[in-house]
Amino acid sequence: ASHAPQSGGRGQDALTQWQTAALASIRQVNDDAALDAAVDALLRARQVGFLGTRSAFGIAFQMGYAYHLLRRNGILIDGLGGASAEDADSLQAGDALVVVSQAPYPSATVRLTAQIAARGVTVLALTDSLASPMARAARHVLHFARPAEAGADASAPRGPASFFHSTAGLLGLAEHLIARLAARGGDEVLQRLTEIETRLRDEGAYWKEPPPRGGRGRPPVPA
Repeated sequence: ASHAPQSGGRGQDALTQWQTAALASIRQVNDDAALDAAVDALLRARQVGFLGTRSAFGIAFQMGYAYHLLRRNGILIDGLGGASAEDADSLQAGDALVVVSQAPYPSATVRLTAQIAARGVTVLALTDSLASPMARAARHVLHFARPAEAGADASAPRGPASFFHSTAGLLGLAEHLIARLAARGGDEVLQRLTEIETRLRDEGAYWKEPPPRGGRGRPPVPA
């Protein structure tokens, strides 16, 4: 917001521009081959772990949830009770780890990723730079470009905030990867999706408005 008077805009507009640029960069800096290679690594894995700490934890959780809709072999390394290393211990050679992180990189994420990679686990990093610590330990790297790297004015601030860091770029990467996995997963993924959708419908997992009592009221107008 402190830069708004200089740019003639409002602080919220600057944040929106930063988010939009980060999302737009995903398809600019990651080609189809990189995305497909990452998906193939997940499809080959015996099991897939998802790791993100601090602000990236929500992205890792959402990825794990979406992945569960497609395949049964995903685990979230959430460190519940301070046991993140024990959670990660189940990942061995033949498995894959999706690690989510951006600057400033949490030390716990960097250390745990390096430990898991040393066991021969295929690491797939979703991050903000090819030079990030997670990228150095990863076999596959998908990244977004911060606005200054994507062609923005070099004098502009490199991020939208000082006390929090927008995770729009990481979320975009996560959703691109899951969507591509769904598209390339074949009959196994389609069958899994059908099973999940049927179960959620039978359980009434999502709210539906009850019909009007006694049939009163006008019928809905077709859209």
